[in-house]
Amino acid sequence: MSMNSSRLVRNVHLGDLLESFLISSISSILIIRFFLAITGYPQLGNGSFHIAHMLWGGFLLMIALVLVLSFLGNRMLKFASIIGGIGFGTFIDELGKFITRDNNYFFEPTLALVYLIFLILIFIFKYIEDHRPLNKKEYLMNAFQLFEEVIHQDLDKSEKRKLMQYVRQAKNYPFSEELEKLANKIEVTEMKDKTFFNKVHSMFIDVVESFVESVLFRKIVIIFFSLQGIILLANLLLISIFEVGNIPLFIPDLSDKITFISYGEIFSIILSSVFTVIGIILFRFDRLRSYEMFKYSVMVSILLTQFFVFYREQLQALTGLLISLIVLSVLNFIIDQEKKHLGKISRRI
Repeated sequence: MSMNSSRLVRNVHLGDLLESFLISSISSILIIRFFLAITGYPQLGNGSFHIAHMLWGGFLLMIALVLVLSFLGNRMLKFASIIGGIGFGTFIDELGKFITRDNNYFFEPTLALVYLIFLILIFIFKYIEDHRPLNKKEYLMNAFQLFEEVIHQDLDKSEKRKLMQYVRQAKNYPFSEELEKLANKIEVTEMKDKTFFNKVHSMFIDVVESFVESVLFRKIVIIFFSLQGIILLANLLLISIFEVGNIPLFIPDLSDKITFISYGEIFSIILSSVFTVIGIILFRFDRLRSYEMFKYSVMVSILLTQFFVFYREQLQALTGLLISLIVLSVLNFIIDQEKKHLGKISRRI
């Protein structure tokens, strides 16, 4: 039986899952290399044996696959995407040892190959996600998957809104009307005996949601990313005009020659700056698109910039990675809130 696109049903959350996979992969490479550097590159094994961490990567990939094959639900897919990403990063980190005759872990062209692999993965993932909008069949099957929350008696207001949105997007597809009638009958599950943690979490979310919608927060966002854009562009200006090298924390050492690592860092800074500037321009007219541009800027920093910075200054790269991950988490929350806000407006209209 031949496979065709109509048989391949995409998960509506595939963008988040693939994003988790990529970020986990890059993070694991940087953390492993940092750990090995500060511990003097220890070996696990005796004189005759060496257990390479590539094997641990394969083991983690196997765990991710077993989890996906054994258990249902988007929560398990999210967890598996992180475990699988860590496994892939741990595996691909030792590429140099397996493309050189002397098993050279420090083989310099390996960086370019790993960079190329991640670049190809990014394009493949974006193609899978964006090459065509989700069709009615895909929305309906994602709606069916959300019913797992009903069975778990864990369907909250946000998930109920998503469920109704999916079945409406699948309107006139077979079984869509029956599913919409069933979805309308389902009540949101309210926890009767909330724990102290649940109460604090709910209060925290309410406070954060109110703050995100405030004018003060919007000013903070635009100031933060404006400063980031200024710093990035100032570094590039210093490189292009003065050709100064080895400025701490920001730009690569260009005093001798521009290496592949330097080119990669410069390119990633430019790309991140472009997304930041576009986000600032769009902020007054389309906040959702603006936040998405800021997110692209942060993703470039995580997937590219910190990757290249690592080979110049490991501690700085890990610090930058941590900050970028925090900013990315905040932006993901903001984007979700903005989508909810726009959804409320569209329903009123």
